[in-house]
Amino acid sequence: MDDNFLNTIWDSRSYLEYWNDYHRTQKGTSVPIESILDQCVPYLSETARTLEVGCGSGQLLPPLSRRFPNLYACDVSETAITRIDPQIPVKLCVNDPCELPYESSSMDFIVISQVLSTITEQTVLASLISEIRRVLAACGHLLIIDYCYSLEKQYQRKPFGEMDVNVLSPKWSKVSFVHYTPEQFLSLFSPCREVTAGPAPLTSCMGNCDSGCFVLMEVM
Repeated sequence: MDDNFLNTIWDSRSYLEYWNDYHRTQKGTSVPIESILDQCVPYLSETARTLEVGCGSGQLLPPLSRRFPNLYACDVSETAITRIDPQIPVKLCVNDPCELPYESSSMDFIVISQVLSTITEQTVLASLISEIRRVLAACGHLLIIDYCYSLEKQYQRKPFGEMDVNVLSPKWSKVSFVHYTPEQFLSLFSPCREVTAGPAPLTSCMGNCDSGCFVLMEVM
């Protein structure tokens, strides 16, 4: 991975502006969350203190709230938070995910969907991972849902750090995404133990269906 290249394209202000702009006009990506949760809930307690990091405009919150009543969620985009249905029973906040406003070991279950692939700067990624580990209770569970190009034959596996540039408009031409594999998601939070994993087709607001995956892990 070329860290110098990653550092040149990362700009936290542009990152925030991109997501604010995105959530003004887009509904987000369709995630098969019910199916994923069906596979995960046997390993989780319904009383688990649950947090979604990077909740966007709340697509995952209704099914999460039905299964986990003690639910929290945060996102860096105030625009996204304002679009969340106020009827959903969830405690919301606008916050930098690298500085989570929760006490250490205060969450039993953390969900992070389509966030890790958007972070192209190594120090930011390291800070986010550190914060998730801090907030997650010992042997708590982490569910990652994200793009994964190694699950289907039509996608060639790409090494970590290779960019797939997603251009929302010409002014966002520097917003890029990192390709991961399921094994790399696990390695980011090592030491950890894979509990269950599988494919997760992700359908964008434009109807494009991309190869995704989910990994539920127990973080030591």
